[in-house]
Amino acid sequence: MQSQNDYLRQWLPRQESYLHHLLNQEAPPEDRRCIICDQDGVYKCQDCLGEPLYCIGCCRSQHSCNPFHWISQWNGKFFEQSCLAHVGLVIHLGHDGRQCPVLTDMWDLFDGEEPEDRLDPEDLPSVSGPEFQLKENTIVIVDKSGVHRLEVRCCHCPNAMSPDIQMF
Repeated sequence: MQSQNDYLRQWLPRQESYLHHLLNQEAPPEDRRCIICDQDGVYKCQDCLGEPLYCIGCCRSQHSCNPFHWISQWNGKFFEQSCLAHVGLVIHLGHDGRQCPVLTDMWDLFDGEEPEDRLDPEDLPSVSGPEFQLKENTIVIVDKSGVHRLEVRCCHCPNAMSPDIQMF
């Protein structure tokens, strides 16, 4: 059985190499290309295997089934924490995650009931980026990965379940 000192002796000669590889992961590749379409890759997903680089469109499409992943955006100097709302991700309920064919901007989760507790935008967790604006259908979702603010659109087909049931 090895002691802690034995493990440290094994690690010390590799310390420089490990640090080099760790720091290399913090910078984008020289060509900074999206792994899917080869366009300018500015978003890195911290939750996808290998932390791939995506353009805006591919980041949005790749995460339609993983809306609670955390992404970072290259700001010219380093990867800054961002969120999938910044790439325009919308969670569509019904139709296997695709947009409902019945177009409407109207949805009220409780059909006119007055909410007891109303959250103001300043009460919500901050998301960096001056371009980020809360949209009408943006809701706060608490997941094991953290607190997310994403736009959610319900199905509005005539036979659709009520929005609160769709949320389940």
